[in-house]
Amino acid sequence: MGMTAPANVDRSASVSEAGLVARCQAGDREAFDALVRIHQDRVYNAIVRFTGDRDRALDIAQKAFLNAFLKIRQFEAKSSFGTWLYRIAINLCISEGRGRKGEPVSLSVVGARAREEGADFDPPDPGGAPDRPLESRETQAVVQAAIRSLDEEFRAVLVLRDIEDRSYDEIAAVLGVPKGTVRSRLHRARMELKGKLGKVLGTAGGGGAS
Repeated sequence: MGMTAPANVDRSASVSEAGLVARCQAGDREAFDALVRIHQDRVYNAIVRFTGDRDRALDIAQKAFLNAFLKIRQFEAKSSFGTWLYRIAINLCISEGRGRKGEPVSLSVVGARAREEGADFDPPDPGGAPDRPLESRETQAVVQAAIRSLDEEFRAVLVLRDIEDRSYDEIAAVLGVPKGTVRSRLHRARMELKGKLGKVLGTAGGGGAS
C-alpha cells in the first residue's frame, strides 16, 4: 500500500467505489490500492494547500491512507468514502498543525524570500478577499503564508471551500460540524485573510484583520 505517481484512473470502470470498499472490508488489499489510486491526487493536493509544504503533505497523506486502511471496517457509508477519507486527512492536518505552533510568520519576509527562492503554489480567490490578481511568485508565497497563519479550523473551511470547491454539506460532513458553523467559519476565514493580505499587499479595505 502507498501513494504512487499520479495515474489516470478510469472512473467509469464497471467496478464501483462502493464495491471496492466492500471488497476492502472483506480483506482485499488490491481493492484498497485501487481506492488509493482514485483519491490520492485530490487528497494530497488538499493537504498541500493546508500545510504549504509538499514533503509534509506527502507524509500526512501516507498516514491518512494508512489510517483509512486500518479503520476501513469502521466505515459505514453514511457519507461517501471520499468524504470519510478527507475527514481523516484534515483531522491529521489539524492535529499536526496544533503540535507545530511557533513564532508568527512575517508575511513581508516571506514575500522577500520568495523573490529569491520562488514559490510553488496556486492560491485561492476567496470571495471578499483582495481583488488584485495574484500572479507573482512573491504574492503567491505571501498568500500561502497568510493561509497557513489562520487557525486550523478556519484554514480547513477555506481550503475545502475556496480551493477544493467542496459543497457546504460535504465540508460539514468532513469537519463534523453543522453547515451553519461552516458558513460562519468561512466568513471569518475570508475576513481574516483579507485583513492579513491588505496589510502586506496594500489592498483596500483590509478590515477584519486578526
